[in-house]
Amino acid sequence: MRDLNLGLRFLLELGALGAVAAWGYFVAPRPLLSWIFAILGAALVALVWGAFVAPKAGARLDDPWRLLVEIAVFGGATLALVGIGRVRYALVYGVASALSLVLMFVFRQRGA
Repeated sequence: MRDLNLGLRFLLELGALGAVAAWGYFVAPRPLLSWIFAILGAALVALVWGAFVAPKAGARLDDPWRLLVEIAVFGGATLALVGIGRVRYALVYGVASALSLVLMFVFRQRGA
């Protein structure tokens, strides 16, 4: 079960990149800007996650700050899906994200 949660979490991390990229693509006012917004949105999520949350991050935050960043990333991805009209996907993604975060504590997978 612990490994399943880590696998789910990895998929949720990828989902956050995709959701924010999709949002950037669809909210841009011009076709060329669509790709730029999509790439920059995904890059921003990857940068924040890699710098502050990832297990080997150089400036990895301790809880509760790391938890707040995780909630911001997963919550932002959920809102991005709502913003592009994918409400059902947002609901599933948001519930899965919350469940995974809770299980990280239950299974003591938070790390130092």
